[in-house]
Amino acid sequence: MDPNQCWRDLLDAIIQLDWETAANLASNLRGWLARNGFPPNVINQLPSHLLDAEKNVRQLQTILALRTCEYVLSLAQQER
Repeated sequence: MDPNQCWRDLLDAIIQLDWETAANLASNLRGWLARNGFPPNVINQLPSHLLDAEKNVRQLQTILALRTCEYVLSLAQQER
């Protein structure tokens, strides 16, 4: 799994309002993260004090990706 590609595809599906695809991608990414896979790069620029703490960056990226996945899955459920 390439979580960065999955993240880009997820964002594209959201923009296209393709909730079925978005839900599938969100589910796959959430599963990847649940198995301790590395998170996608969801933030291109971080404050310099966070860049020095790799653990903080990974944790922040994981939290943002997981919350986005949960939100997308919720929206997809409403669209069905």
